[in-house]
Amino acid sequence: MSGHLPWNSVHLIADLTGCSGLDDVARIETTLRAAAAAAGATVLDVRLHGFGEGQGVTGIALLAESHISIHSWPEEGFAAVDIFICGTRCDPQAALAAITSGLNARFTHAQTVRRAVRPWNTQDADSPEPNPRISDDDDKVSSRPSPALAGDSQTLPRAAGEEPG
Repeated sequence: MSGHLPWNSVHLIADLTGCSGLDDVARIETTLRAAAAAAGATVLDVRLHGFGEGQGVTGIALLAESHISIHSWPEEGFAAVDIFICGTRCDPQAALAAITSGLNARFTHAQTVRRAVRPWNTQDADSPEPNPRISDDDDKVSSRPSPALAGDSQTLPRAAGEEPG
């Protein structure tokens, strides 16, 4: 059976602030490709659209394992990133680290969500084990300074009911 089963999927959603190069289409393409490589994913295609000088970029890296997308607002130094990985072979956290580095993000707010959660009692002997990178308790939100600039950031206010990361 394929390791790309829906119940092995991880969806990492991240907001990056204090970024640079968010209006540079070539830089964002390089960053998306580096993120896929860091995750161990296979790039099928990259599509990007720049909205003009000094304006944002929207783009997607289509992966054999799903996708990595970005939407940027250079005037705010903000990028919204979406990393959806199917299977157990790839590492979405490594992809996020590559994007954080490639855009010089000062702060990262990330949520990790398991997708297509399958009830344990329906798993048969021929199915692969659940993704070892996630557990039933792993749907979480984390906010932290980007590693390179950990001493030089601000903490964003938490959403109501959000646990500390």
